[in-house]
Amino acid sequence: MKILVASLNWGLGHATRCMPIIDSLIDEGCEVVLASDGRSGDLLKAEYPQLMYYKLPSYDITYDTKNFVWLLFKQSPKALMAILNERKTIQKLVQKESISVIISDNRFGCIDKNTHSIYLTHQTYIIPPTKWLEGIINGVNKRYISKFSEVWIADVEQTPGMAGVLSHNHSFRAKYLGILSRMQRKTMANQYDICILLSGPEPQRTQLEFELLEQANELKGQKIIVIQGKTDERQSSKLVHPNLEIVSFLTTKELNRVFLQSKMIVSRSGYSTIMDLHRLKKKALLIPTPGQTEQEVLAESFNSSGVCDIQKQGAVDLKHAFDNRDKYSGFAEKKQKIQIQEFIRQWLDQFALRHNLVSSINGLGAKSEH
Repeated sequence: MKILVASLNWGLGHATRCMPIIDSLIDEGCEVVLASDGRSGDLLKAEYPQLMYYKLPSYDITYDTKNFVWLLFKQSPKALMAILNERKTIQKLVQKESISVIISDNRFGCIDKNTHSIYLTHQTYIIPPTKWLEGIINGVNKRYISKFSEVWIADVEQTPGMAGVLSHNHSFRAKYLGILSRMQRKTMANQYDICILLSGPEPQRTQLEFELLEQANELKGQKIIVIQGKTDERQSSKLVHPNLEIVSFLTTKELNRVFLQSKMIVSRSGYSTIMDLHRLKKKALLIPTPGQTEQEVLAESFNSSGVCDIQKQGAVDLKHAFDNRDKYSGFAEKKQKIQIQEFIRQWLDQFALRHNLVSSINGLGAKSEH
């Protein structure tokens, strides 16, 4: 079976949470084809150089304002055009590669009416900053998602899960995959006091990098590593001073090691990063992308329950967060009924059975006509 996995390029989280699915599909003998764009595409190519990769039309969304309403209004035409172009690209790709199944991580245009198309997300419900937008945005979101053959949700099924209302307030017949993390937990000695992981849309990623680097450069007492998340650049590392290291990006294995060796993680409150923090049971400082309500809701939820610290971009105090990290419990791994490998195995069996049954029925129908 040939399966296309298409990831949204919005930070690196969409690509990273696809990796456990890709690995499970490969382990089950499927032929996987990858598709994305930008830094997400660069990461997938770096992690899976043996797989066929196709570039998709870019949504090219920039987060240059904290005003969500204006951002939506200004960039909707560009996003809608990208979705239309994406559909045309996918139709050609499905025919060229004889794709049996499409798994689309938050890409509305990665769907084909003649192919079993799956929509992967953790956010079936969107919380806008203003109440009057709630019905409009969720109506559009539901209309696009409902066109897919199936909906897969990256969360545990039992309410509230990890994403709360974001993943459990919906009317779709959805399958819950559990926590999708590429990380593996093991015991390792600490090498870093603080690990700063940068990601997300520009120019907000760069703005946060400047703010954190300025403070990290002054914290001479703590050993800090900064991972820039620049997968489009050649992987490089430099030592600013004996206690401050900067690296353009890390592979999964390298990032796993650095996370395990760090006393505290500083990152955006992106859902995929939070799943990794859960898997590794880490203490963290979360800094939501300004105006991105999903990240704000997630960060506030974990902060109010005493799991981790939260600070706003533009008012980050790295030293205060590190000194007070033990006031928070840190993340703990969620219990789940099924692991992704088992889910994929069961789903493939069910899909093959359903496909063979339909083929048999069609064959009988053709014989009866003769």
